[in-house]
Formats: sequence, C-alpha cells, structure tokens
Amino acid sequence: GELRSFIRTVRGWPDAEIRDAVLLLLYTGHRKGNLLGMRWSDLDLRHRHWTIPPSSSKSGRQLVVPLVAEVVEIVQRRRSVSVDRVLTISTNRFRGQWEKLLKACEIKRRLTPHDLWRTIATWMRAQGSDFALVGDALGHANPSVTSVYALPVVDLVRGALERAVRHMLDVADAEEGKVVEFPAVSR
Repeated sequence: GELRSFIRTVRGWPDAEIRDAVLLLLYTGHRKGNLLGMRWSDLDLRHRHWTIPPSSSKSGRQLVVPLVAEVVEIVQRRRSVSVDRVLTISTNRFRGQWEKLLKACEIKRRLTPHDLWRTIATWMRAQGSDFALVGDALGHANPSVTSVYALPVVDLVRGALERAVRHMLDVADAEEGKVVEFPAVSR
C-alpha cells in the first residue's frame, strides 16, 4: 500500500524536477548524490547505461549502471531543460520537497531517499534476483553488503525451502537403486 501511494503521489507531483529526481532514485537504485551529479556526458542512451566515474562513487571505482526504459524516458524528457547535468536541483531544495512529498503520501514512518535503494533491492529479490545480481545493480563492491539493503522476501525463502524439501522427498521416495539426479549448481 505504501508503494502504491508513494508512486501515485510522485507521478502527480507538480514540481517536474523533483518528480523526475525521485523516480530516478527509485528506478536506478543509486545514491542521491550520484543522481544529482549525473552529467549528460556520463550517459549513453543508445546503449542504455550511465557511467559513474570513480571520483563520484563511494567505492572509488567506476560503476556502469544499466538504465531501464522508464529511466531513459525521464532522462530524454529532461534533455531540453538542462545543459550540463540532468538535474539542476540543489540538495536543500530536494530535502524540502522530499518532506512535502512524504506528507502528501500520508506515509507515517520516517523515510529517507536511501530507503528507495532498499526498495528496489527488495523488489529485485522478490522477483528472484540473487544477492550478487542485486549487489551489481546497486554498485556494491562487496556482495555481502547487499543483504543489508534487500529485506527478506518470505515467498522467495518459502519457494527455496519448498524446492529443497520436494527434492529431499523425491530422494527418499525413489525406488531402491534408482538414481535421482541433483540439479547442477552454477557458480
């Protein structure tokens, strides 16, 4: 319910630059500082990726961020508005509009822009992406950090448990002498 309210409120937000900034945060899974510093020269819309230079990334390494169609659409719309950077909004203006946006959404708990990072990570996990893939999407140098951002997805865990139990029971119920193949493990 919160996500529905949040996205609907953001889509209808009257300040186009704030609307675009918040949706870009949600859809890219990257830090507000990186996003507010996104330059046109860092974008390759033909190949649909954004390169964050080492000087701008927390890990100190270059990050190549794949862009989903929704991000490309927003960025292309912004091309006529901004010359050097995709967004020209200041951190202070963003902060003030963020607070107004949260009030309009009627979300009771305290959310930060960083929570949008956790949101995309959690939804990626819910769709079956493993921690390594989610970590790559978020730009984590250490995959173990990703588990802090992606909240546990009960259905995903249940599915894994069901597959394991089903396989154990297949082995237990197999006829004597019949070989039950274990699935190949990819590394």
